[in-house]
Amino acid sequence: MVVTARNRATGGVKEFGAEGDITGEVTDIQDVLTDTGRFTKYMPYMTDARELPPRDADGALYIYLRLDMPVLSPRD
Repeated sequence: MVVTARNRATGGVKEFGAEGDITGEVTDIQDVLTDTGRFTKYMPYMTDARELPPRDADGALYIYLRLDMPVLSPRD
């Protein structure tokens, strides 16, 4: 896994990314990445995750996430 960080051109915040290989069936990986209701089971510090309706016409969706990390106040 390669994790990168860079300053964004606007906003004064950093942008983070990760890239790596995942072994598994495509449908299994897709199911994990799109099962919003289970995010809190395997993502550290995530206390709430849910899809916000409606989906866009092209299938794109929006997700609400709430994090409660040890060094920051809870945030969404």
